[in-house]
Amino acid sequence: IRVDTLDDLARSAFRESKLNVIQSSVYETAYDSNENLLVCAPTGAGKTNIALLTMLHTIKQFLYLEKVEQFKIVYVAPMKALAAEIVAKMSDRLSALGLTVRELTGDVQLSKTEVKSTHVIVTTPEKWDVVTRKSTGDVALALSVKLLIIDEVHLLHDDRGP
Repeated sequence: IRVDTLDDLARSAFRESKLNVIQSSVYETAYDSNENLLVCAPTGAGKTNIALLTMLHTIKQFLYLEKVEQFKIVYVAPMKALAAEIVAKMSDRLSALGLTVRELTGDVQLSKTEVKSTHVIVTTPEKWDVVTRKSTGDVALALSVKLLIIDEVHLLHDDRGP
């Protein structure tokens, strides 16, 4: 699928001239539906751009209603180093939409004000576990999540995380 054939919202986030084969094959489900999606593909196959398509689907539901403050997208990255990379990439891709992407890990804390003004939170399994399940968990944050993306889902039952 050529990017110049996509709608304005999608075009604003993609720098590539076209989606690759795997991205094109899941485009309709990722961008135009609320279906759950499990993508199994090798490293470098474009899974991050598929995640971006699902983010854009969620964003357009609130953007056009002028209710951008009413949703959160959570991206669970397997490690802090990858979380920082995802924040940089998604901040760049979503900047034209005026959306804020921030890291929430063991090394990077966010104030309640920062959490409230953030649209995409990139975190680790350990930190998300603390935020959502422990007695000090942020219930309001968990309730505002409209999309949860888990990168490297097979690592969730690993020794280091939930």
